[in-house]
Amino acid sequence: TRAAALMRAIAGMGVRRIHSVSGNQIMPLYDASLDARVEIVHARHEGAAVFMADAAARLRRMPAVALVTAGPGFGNALGALYAARCAESPVILLSGDAESDGDSTGAFQRLDQCTAAAPFVKGTHRLQPDESAGQAFERAWRLALRWPSGPVHLALPADLLAAPEPDHPGPLDAVHEPSASETAEAVAALVSRLGAARRPIALVGPSAARMAGEGALREIEGGHGVPVHVVESPRGLRDPAAGALASLVRSADLLVLFGQSIDFSVGRLAGSGAPVVTVGEDVPQPAGALPGDRLTRISHADPARVLRSLADSRPVAPGHGHSDWLAQARAALIHRVLAQDTPELVSGLRAAADWLSSREDPVVVIDGGEFGQWAQAFVGARRRLVNGRSGCIGGGLPMALAASLEAPESVVVLFSGDGSIGFHLAEFETAVRSGARPLVIIGNDSAWNAERQIQLRDYGTARQVGCELTRGTRYDQAAVALGAYGERVADPAGLVPALDRALAAGRAACLDWRIEGAAAPLYTEWQN
Repeated sequence: TRAAALMRAIAGMGVRRIHSVSGNQIMPLYDASLDARVEIVHARHEGAAVFMADAAARLRRMPAVALVTAGPGFGNALGALYAARCAESPVILLSGDAESDGDSTGAFQRLDQCTAAAPFVKGTHRLQPDESAGQAFERAWRLALRWPSGPVHLALPADLLAAPEPDHPGPLDAVHEPSASETAEAVAALVSRLGAARRPIALVGPSAARMAGEGALREIEGGHGVPVHVVESPRGLRDPAAGALASLVRSADLLVLFGQSIDFSVGRLAGSGAPVVTVGEDVPQPAGALPGDRLTRISHADPARVLRSLADSRPVAPGHGHSDWLAQARAALIHRVLAQDTPELVSGLRAAADWLSSREDPVVVIDGGEFGQWAQAFVGARRRLVNGRSGCIGGGLPMALAASLEAPESVVVLFSGDGSIGFHLAEFETAVRSGARPLVIIGNDSAWNAERQIQLRDYGTARQVGCELTRGTRYDQAAVALGAYGERVADPAGLVPALDRALAAGRAACLDWRIEGAAAPLYTEWQN
């Protein structure tokens, strides 16, 4: 059957597990997964299944699969799919669909899925009666990986999944690869520009950074003396994890953007006055983002290839003033002198960061909201997953769950606010059932604090409405009821002992840390 062929294609790409919520139209795929030996991690909500696939795709740097049913199941997946699109994460969403001949007969859960999915994905396609399901998946895989990587949708009519796979499918389309000469020309132009600059900065989009690899980015820093920053936060250059990056950009005399649009996330660079070089012909640039005389485009289909080649190249003038500049940049990026007084919050996060640093290659997952911004400021790791440029909140728990399954030998810690955790709290049961062991720290301030801070700033204390949560809610007890370990943490000094106990419990854990709500961290001005 096409269902069996599709599962064989999934397994043939090295996919060990898919993330799903069951439903009528996709039960043939559940059955076929047994013979293909593909594990199904059954979530409690379709959005959570997509968030899980998003985390797996980012960590593995290859496509991951979410499988949902038709109608409302497909609809539930779209919000998380938007987050994956903004993160340039190669998620393949497979959705069951109404029968292929049901368009004119009012079939159950009929919906024009391709039209609905189009704004959320790189490409969307509905399996056709004469088409190979295995080849349709391979095309989706290729498209998801092609720069810039991102989610792809494939709708699967229920009757076709049960039908035979065509005996002689046609050939797959050839994949265009950039020529070596294109890459060499781009690298030569960049080496020349970087050699002539005194204070260059490289800003890298998430897809280009993941596919180039951390090693290449560090080689560019060390070999060319160019500070490299990956732009993956909704707060852009004001990302708390980036310290005084915004001030650094204002001091630069050359900005090179690899696979990064001149959009809201780097909009402040427009005030720096420095010339800007963009790498990647498919990077959309908003009209009027920069004056034409400041912008140079290097048309190349894959910035990751350019980054890797640049890492292997030699600078035109070694040590051309860049070593001092790189030292300044590194100091700016670790700048954490706060403009507000939040000693308890900072001491607890620093203690958690120290605890994590003693673990071998941990994974840190950070959800959105004000507590998430504090965690980004003070907790880091080589493998870090944040909510991404969509600004989406609520995906942290399913992402941490998937990270634990992808890296079972590692400690996985999620930092989530009490507002964010409520979106997918039931996934604690999924974590326990699947054997995932994320450690979840909830900053509980009884509020949607990001929005409350907007109200306080813009409307005053007398005009707060709708952003309070019930004081005294015990998320740790809810997690215990779902099978996880749970504990209330009353003060920062208790956080590390609680983490030790949670880790020793050997299963998913929830630490409900009572905190006072604070606006996202603000730093004092950095002096270079």
